[in-house]
Amino acid sequence: MTSPSAYQRLKVKLRVINYPAADTFNASDSRQLRNFIVWLEDRIIRALPVDKRFRDIDSVDWQSFSQNYLASLKCPFGEEAGVALCDWLAGKALLLEYKSDDGVAPEPLDVQKSGSESVGNGSDDIFSHINIHSTEFKQIITKLARALQIPNHPDPVMLFKAVCLLIGQKLSSQSIESASAEYGTVKAQQLGLMTPIVLHRFCSQHLRAIRRRHPQASRNQSSSLDAQSI
Repeated sequence: MTSPSAYQRLKVKLRVINYPAADTFNASDSRQLRNFIVWLEDRIIRALPVDKRFRDIDSVDWQSFSQNYLASLKCPFGEEAGVALCDWLAGKALLLEYKSDDGVAPEPLDVQKSGSESVGNGSDDIFSHINIHSTEFKQIITKLARALQIPNHPDPVMLFKAVCLLIGQKLSSQSIESASAEYGTVKAQQLGLMTPIVLHRFCSQHLRAIRRRHPQASRNQSSSLDAQSI
């Protein structure tokens, strides 16, 4: 039986890849699952040439196509796996969507190596599927820490805990209530920009000064403008 946390992880991945039916997707429904495979291949994975893609999910040939297609992706699951298959495919799509800076797809987060450690403890922990020794984990945590202005740390697990702690503080109910109370109460600061009225007054003053200094030139310019308008 698939745990609720597995469904939740899948839903998060579907949202990240912008799957249209992310919130209502049911991996146990064969039609929905097959439509998901077709959508992923067309939009993100693109392992096959366009003319080789099979879209008739009701065809008697679908089962054969599906088996060969998943085998070509080196997917360890078949359609009967349901959530596990969709989670694996969504993970592959994420890797293709978010490649590292050097253009090389990093090691999957949710593929555990034998004997490797994970951030969480227990199979139901939301982070229990993350391999802390993977290259992707280190890359993502470093980028998150940099974006949150957290000092770098040689241990990615410690850095990850710092990121979680800071995000937890920023998203706490107390912080949100405080931010909501302060919203709209910040005093406007003078940034040196002129309002339309001030700008109009400023221009008028300088135009009058120019006319006083160069009356003949101003009259000639005015006559020229009048002639152009006629």
